[in-house]
Amino acid sequence: MLTKNLFMHKLAPLVSTACLILGSVFLNSCRKENKFYNSDYLVKNETTSAINIQSSAYSSNSSGSVLVTFNDVVTPASTFKLRSIKAKEDATIKGVFNDIRIFRDGVECTKDEMNNSNWIKAGVDGDKFTYTLVVDSTYFQ
Repeated sequence: MLTKNLFMHKLAPLVSTACLILGSVFLNSCRKENKFYNSDYLVKNETTSAINIQSSAYSSNSSGSVLVTFNDVVTPASTFKLRSIKAKEDATIKGVFNDIRIFRDGVECTKDEMNNSNWIKAGVDGDKFTYTLVVDSTYFQ
């Protein structure tokens, strides 16, 4: 009995150390990297008229965050950079913008500008992503 207790007493620290090492390796291999990429959000106007874009997004600084709104005009057959920020690769449009509304000739867009599936994602050199919303006449039907 004495040898069994002595063996367990010496073996217990080794077992607990091995468990800590294995647990640490397992947790580090499962952890997803929180890398931020330069990300541009563009609106491409493929209509024959100018479009008006009203957007809002939270801007953060050392004193907190504030909701900032923008009103922009995009001429026909041109592309406008709506926002350029550092974001995670899996960032959503709703995570980047608070709201986006598009108008042409006073008529509001009928598609959901905040839906990720309406934006085309492209990677550039692995360190930058570009998201483009292509607005054509079908957005106003």
